[in-house]
Formats: sequence, C-alpha cells, structure tokens
Amino acid sequence: MVYLKVKQDPERLCVHLGNFDRRADFNDALTRLKQSTANITGRRYNGETKDWEFPCDGETALRLMTILEPQVDAAVKNLIQAHQAEAAEALVTKGPEDARLELDVLNDILFPYQRAYVAWAMEHPHNLLADEMGIGKTVQAIAAVHERGHRVGGRGISLVVAPNGLRRNYRDTIVHGPRDQFGQPIYPYWPGESATILNGASLPLREKQLAECRDRWVITNWEKLRSDWKVLRKVEWSSVVSSEAHRAKNKDAQQTKALWKLNAPLMIAETGTPIMNSPGELWSILRWLFPDVYAQHQAGGGYWPFHYKYVDDYASGRGRVMRGVKNADHLRFELADKMIRRTKKQVLPDLPAKLPPAWVEVDFTKDEAKLYEEAETALFLSVRQYVADQPEEEREALIEELANLPLDRLERAIPNGGARIALLRQVTAGAKARAAVELIRENPSAPVVTFTWFVDPARWIADQLSRDKLRVGIIAGQGGDATSIANAFQEGETDQIVCTIAKGGVGLDLFRAHHAIFADRDWVPAINDQALDRLHRQGQKSDVSSTILYVPDTVDDGKVAPAERFKRAIVTEILGTDG
Repeated sequence: MVYLKVKQDPERLCVHLGNFDRRADFNDALTRLKQSTANITGRRYNGETKDWEFPCDGETALRLMTILEPQVDAAVKNLIQAHQAEAAEALVTKGPEDARLELDVLNDILFPYQRAYVAWAMEHPHNLLADEMGIGKTVQAIAAVHERGHRVGGRGISLVVAPNGLRRNYRDTIVHGPRDQFGQPIYPYWPGESATILNGASLPLREKQLAECRDRWVITNWEKLRSDWKVLRKVEWSSVVSSEAHRAKNKDAQQTKALWKLNAPLMIAETGTPIMNSPGELWSILRWLFPDVYAQHQAGGGYWPFHYKYVDDYASGRGRVMRGVKNADHLRFELADKMIRRTKKQVLPDLPAKLPPAWVEVDFTKDEAKLYEEAETALFLSVRQYVADQPEEEREALIEELANLPLDRLERAIPNGGARIALLRQVTAGAKARAAVELIRENPSAPVVTFTWFVDPARWIADQLSRDKLRVGIIAGQGGDATSIANAFQEGETDQIVCTIAKGGVGLDLFRAHHAIFADRDWVPAINDQALDRLHRQGQKSDVSSTILYVPDTVDDGKVAPAERFKRAIVTEILGTDG
C-alpha cells in the first residue's frame, strides 16, 4: 500500500512504498510514483529512510493525494484543507461587493453581489459567469442584458442557448423572474419581456418562426444549434447567453463549433461547472468569448498551447494520462478579467449548510447477485479477449494498466466496454432503486428528490411510490416538461420527485426538498454537485442533506470513487471549491 505521511521535519513530505504481495505491484507503484511526480521541484529519494521526499506545502500535498490516492494522515489533511481555503480565497472576485446600476429597477430588485456582477459585465462584455451553483446566474445574465440595453439606448434582440429541458425555465424567468417554492415571484418589479422558444419540428419551420418573431428574446437548445447556426448567424444579436456553457467543453463537438459562429456585443457563458474533468476544457468556452486571443490562427492561440501550459499529463501506451493542473496561479491570473466566480458562502452567508452525505450500504438479492456476476464475467471476457489480441510481449503490462484504469476510462479502452460496464451499473441501480423506495417509505410526508442515472429505475421508483398513493413527479427520458414538473413539485402539487441526473440535475429549482437520495452518481463529481445544488440554492430554508446508496464489492465500491476524487482535486486546485 502506498501511503503519505509528514515526518517530524516540517519542511518535507514523505511518500513511503509499503509492502506488496507481488514484486510486479511494487514495480508498478514505483513507476507510477516516478512518472507522475517527475516535474515536482524538490523531489528527492532518501536512501536511508527509503522514502521519496517532497516540499511540505499544500499544493504539493494535494497533487500527491490526487496522483497516488494514498493513505493520508491528519497533518497532511490539514495542510491540504488550508491550501484549498487559500485557493478559494485567491479565486473569488476581488471587486466591489455592490454597485449602483443605471437601470434603477435593477437596483431595487437585485442582491448586492448580483448588482456587482452586472456592473462588472458592463466593463467585460464577453465573460464567463461561473458563480457557484444556486446563487442566481440566470437572473444575473438576464439583468446584464437589460442594463446594457439601457446604457446603449436600445435592447435589440437577444439569443439564449440552453439545454432542451431548460428552455421553458429560462423563458419563465425572462417573463416573470424567479419564483419561490409557492410559485410566487421573488422580485415584484421584475422587468419582464416576451420570449420565443424555437421549437419548430424542422429547420425551415424554425427559420420561419425566427423571421416572424417580434419578441425581445429567442431561446434555442444546444442540440438544434448544430443544424441552425447558419440561420442564427444571420441575425444581428445584441446579446448571446449560453446557459450551462460547459456543454461546449468538447472542442471537437459540432455544437461547440456552432457556438463559435455566434457573436454579439454582449456574450455571457453561464455555468457553475466550468471545469468538469480537465482545465483544458476551459479553452473551448474561452475560444468562443475571446477568439482574438484563443483561436487557432492567432499567435500563441489554439488548443494545444493552452493544454501544454495548464494541463499536467504524460504519454502512456494508451494515450495521454492526466495528472492534474500546472501553472494554476498563472491560470487564475489569466482568467481574472474574463471570469467572475463567487461562492455561496461568500455572497449568501445565511444560506443553510450543505451537510456531508450519508453512505448507505445496499445488499443484492440472490437474483441480483447472479445477474451482476454474469455481467461481470462478460466484462472480464471482453478484457481478456482484448488483451489476447495484442502482441504477446505487451500483454502483461497491458493487464496491469487496464486493472488500474478507472471505469470511465476502461469503458472506452476495450471493445464493448461501455455496454459491459453500463450493464453492471444497471444491475446495481435496480438494487438501489429498491432501497430508495424503502427510505422514502420511512417518512413519506417529507419531500425528497431522488436521483438515478438510468430511466428504467427512475420509472420503477415513481411507480412504486404511486402505488403507495404518493403524488410523484418524474423527470426522466423524453416525456414531460421538466420545468412544469419541477414547478408542480415546488408548489406542493406532488409529494416526491424522481429525476435522472442528466435531465433533472441542471437548471431546475427543487429547493422545496432539503434531502436528496442518490441511487446512482455520475463519473464526474461536478455533475453530482450540480444535481444536489438543485436543492441547495437561493430560497432554501433548511440544511441540505443527502444519502448515497452503494452496493459493496461492485462498480459502486472503490471503482467510481477514486476517479471522482481525482477529478474533484483538479477542480479544487483551479476553482478553489471543495464541493
């Protein structure tokens, strides 16, 4: 076992390679240690103690914890927590806490921190609004559009690109402003305007809808952007807002390239999770906002210069392996006039706490255990066949490498890997759905949001609760309007709500509940955080708690968690949030 400890000398961190049952395991751990820490200044090997020694600072401790996933003693944990607090303090906006706006109605209805963003956006009209989830990014983006229109003497027409399930939510906010859990407007003097959702069944119909539109706002979704960008580009937009802008993280995706085609005097990329997996994902958003700086044809621009500058990775036999972020301080400096980010703790100190999750172990039934064993055997056979197809001299090393891959990478590494691992997760999801229903039955009068990854378990949970005479809303699959279902839950028309993480985990207000059950989690920690922040947001009156269900000795146990911790540490190092 590899473990990390702080020696009596406070200036050094020491990594000690413990005892291994097999020499091959020791060699693998040693190789990983050498490769992944090669560029940490001050690394040295102490032949007397047999330890690898590193400088004793929070950033190094965090990198070692991220890279090696070691056992960590209390002193190192304290060191890392202090470093995270410093990083958070270094990144949050250093500008004024309040501002006076020229449009008086906004001064009357916005919170001080919201007014501060709007004023900042007037000085930085192309910007990344990356406030922590739950403190009103949509309201701030809409208010910035209003303020700019007032200052330049005319609003023009504005475009919003949003996820499909959130188009109506965005339209309702434009028209009425945000609402509380009883459906009443939070801002009584909200400057509402009309908005059109481009929902024609074909591109010609949407083009006709756009040509006939007389509203001040037009809303489309990310999926339609791929086919509609040539039509949308013909409009002289006064503002473009990309909601959930992390949808543009993939530089090669068609919807990302379509977003790059849109331009306006005011452009806002709105997301609470600007980095989902790697700091390199920021480039695609910055490329849209600041093409003169980040486009490929500019000197020093393009993705790869950005990647090499900020992404700490190395080449392996299976492609590039990401270790973390480098030049984090420089990246924060580069983003200072491009991104604004505040935390809930900073701007909403009275917001109730987000409590640590409770982990509840779930047992398989006999039939579920058999299904899981069969699915696991199928996965192993796929891995074995893949290895057998490789040159003989590469097989031993390949086996070791595949065994250590997190499942989100393993599913991409082998043929049929995605389907094999999805089947494993579906079996565990069924067991956890049963456990979720049992938990809700313990206190059926309490409103609870249940998240799962798969549509069928979501429907099964909703069906079981309906049989118990509970009124249930479900946000899953293609059916139903997510905003209407969420509003019904908020207003008390339903008792419980069940969501898939993909459809219910973004952009909705679900703060009537203060407890969430995660029957499944995503590989990416930011997506799980985003889902829980449907509850932990402005308007919440109680501490928010959550229960994570897991089946031991399965994909839920020791497989997902290391990948999640790895990605969370990367996000922490840049954004300074601890989830």
